[in-house]
Amino acid sequence: MILYKRLIAAPVIILCVICSCKTVQPGKPHPSKPNDFMERLAAKLEKNDLTGALALFDTLTPEESVLAQNKLAKASVYLSMGQSGPARAEANEVIAADKTNAEAQYVLSVVEASEKKFRQQRTILEEIVKSHPNFVPALNDLGRIAIEMQKNLKNAASYYDNALKAEPANEESLLGRARVYRLEKKPDLALNMLNKAAQSHPKSALVYNERGKFYRNQGALDDALADMNTAVKLAPNDYWFSYDRGLILIDKNLKKEALDEFKRAQRINPDIFISYVYTAGISDELGFDDEAEKSYKKIVAIKPDYYFGFEGIAVHSLKKGNYAAAADNFIQAWGYAQEEYNYALLAAYCLLKKTDNSKEHKDRVRKVVNDAIKQVKRDSLDYYVIRLFNEGVGDVDVAHRAERETDGLSKIRAYFYLSCFYEVHNQPGLAEHFEKEFRKFDRRDLIEYRINDILHPDNKVVVNEPVPNYP
Repeated sequence: MILYKRLIAAPVIILCVICSCKTVQPGKPHPSKPNDFMERLAAKLEKNDLTGALALFDTLTPEESVLAQNKLAKASVYLSMGQSGPARAEANEVIAADKTNAEAQYVLSVVEASEKKFRQQRTILEEIVKSHPNFVPALNDLGRIAIEMQKNLKNAASYYDNALKAEPANEESLLGRARVYRLEKKPDLALNMLNKAAQSHPKSALVYNERGKFYRNQGALDDALADMNTAVKLAPNDYWFSYDRGLILIDKNLKKEALDEFKRAQRINPDIFISYVYTAGISDELGFDDEAEKSYKKIVAIKPDYYFGFEGIAVHSLKKGNYAAAADNFIQAWGYAQEEYNYALLAAYCLLKKTDNSKEHKDRVRKVVNDAIKQVKRDSLDYYVIRLFNEGVGDVDVAHRAERETDGLSKIRAYFYLSCFYEVHNQPGLAEHFEKEFRKFDRRDLIEYRINDILHPDNKVVVNEPVPNYP
């Protein structure tokens, strides 16, 4: 996540690097208003107007367009547009003219990272700090690499310490050093660094976000929320700050407020699926069925392999009595989670609930259970439960096997599916008996428990439960 977000912000980071450059290519004049162009470029980038940012380079004079800082700025725009080839070409042209240009080498390291060539990236960064030991951006990146890829906290600490010697108030260095302290289980030192960062950068949303996440991990939820409120106020259009604030609100059991915050995140960026996981789960908790179902549908539209989305749609379809749609979605979920054979049984149950005596319908039920039975051990209770739905006989044998079963999960599910079997075969007395046996286990973590509450609302036990950890 950190590397991804860093690459998205590459133009701003690189602009900061190249604008701090004091060197100029020999014989090349400065533009008449060097800061004006960079300011206009930064304004375009802040609005995420990449096409407009790239077009600005056409306004430069031929003399200005070959300046190192302008070529590197152009490379950064190409990077943000996902065009690593042109970005590499711009950086290499600068390096060809001046092999000692650390800013150009740094831009090239970012190009390598964008192409997932992390070994080459690290090599370039190490070469930079050999010749420019106080080049802070390279030291910071090496610190991050030491943490994330090399798992070497000692090296990471050394890189960040050197960066802070060169620039004691550098934001990324302070946050990186705090991260190392946190990973070293030194929370007091980590908080000290985060406080220094906040003092040095009181208008930085990122600093408050990082300190807020630290407080959350320490269980100081009020402090965490205060910092996250500040982060969101300073950067109201940052999806991840809003998302992190939502997590803290969940921890504080402020469900409605958390739901509103995740919805706000979705308005900022409707294409990231994870916030919909939370809006779906919280809406379910609060009984907002329509909102929950909309979120589940959005999840599978964005990320279909997150099969819990199909499960959620199936549950809400079943709740509305739409058994055909419920079966379809249980089968979709099963397609992404073949080891979860219970999705096949739930689909079979839903199909059997639908009154349809056509051969096509019966063949579909048979195919679902036949495909499922291939995935379980032949001598297991699960096998006999699935066979029961396939053949329609053997219920007494399954009941006896369930009584003797030592695997808790198989035993519990056997009672649930026996209840379902007897229900669809019009034996309400036996269905009620096994439903009661199932309910005794109180396994609220199972999808079957939730469905049982829907099928038997009069037996539902209402308790004050914390919001589950949805992802």
